[in-house]
Formats: sequence, structure tokens, C-alpha cells
Amino acid sequence: MDFSFNEEQKLLKESLEKFVEREYTWEQRKSYLAKPGGFSREVWSQLAEMGLLGLTFDEQFGGIGGGEVETIVVMNSIGNALMVEPYFATVVMAGGLVNRFGTVAQKQSILPGIAEGKLIASTAFTEPASRFDLNRVKTKAVKDGSGYLISGKKAVVLHGAQADRLIVSARTSG
Repeated sequence: MDFSFNEEQKLLKESLEKFVEREYTWEQRKSYLAKPGGFSREVWSQLAEMGLLGLTFDEQFGGIGGGEVETIVVMNSIGNALMVEPYFATVVMAGGLVNRFGTVAQKQSILPGIAEGKLIASTAFTEPASRFDLNRVKTKAVKDGSGYLISGKKAVVLHGAQADRLIVSARTSG
């Protein structure tokens, strides 16, 4: 098996390393943590301009159509810099779920906003009593007109306080 990066992936890695070196010193990181929301909206916008926020989304929804390897390259750079921006919660988790399982309408409603850096999303799927068993969902969703009324408790919603949208796991029956 060949685990080496192709030329595009190498360029992505190099550009991210330069970006992190320039924009994410330890002092800058500390100043970003002190900002409202605990991260830098300016850095978030720069990540969008670099195409990183739509990296794995289909092109028709504002993305580039990258895959898992590109996500690994980005996440490695984010981890090395200890970046505090909501990339994992927004792009990988919430955006990834919508990109893979969402309807066309949901994709059109959510993914372009994420890719442009205008929408922060997260997932709310763990519950206080679930003890890491994601099948133990007590949160309920009851049909209410054209939408649903959700009741229940979720725990540990990564970047939930900053999110404009939440993807919530809930039972409609059972």
C-alpha cells in the first residue's frame, strides 16, 4: 500500500503549514481564545477563502470534492497548531453528515454557508444517560405543523455555543 500524498495533497499540507506558522503562533492563539466565541472569525474567514471549509463537499454545494485524505491533512495541521476554530464540529461532523445523508434541499441550505464561512454548525447526539451508547436516544421529535418539536437533553455539544445550526439526534417513534 502506498500511503504517500499526491502532489495536490502535498501542496495543501505545505500551504497549511505556512498559514499556521504565519497566523497561529502561541500568542495569537491565546488572543483568539479571548475573543467572543473563543476563536477568531478572521481566521475562520481565511480558512473559507483557502477552500478548507468546503473541502469535502460536492462542488454543486460550494465545495471542492476532496476526500478523507484531504481531511487528514487539514486535521493534522489543526492539531499541530492547537487551533480553536470549530473545523471538526462544523466541517467534519455536521457538514459531513449533511453532505453524506442530507436531502438536496438540506445540502443547499447548509453546505454553501459552511463553505463560505458564514454558517457554524455542530452535532448534538450524546445524552447524559447514554454512557457512550449512541443508540440510547431519549430525545424525542414530535411532528408539529411543517416541522418538529424536540424535547430532551443533550450533553457535550462541541462548539454548540457558537453554532448557528445544530443537527440533533431524536426519536420520532420507539
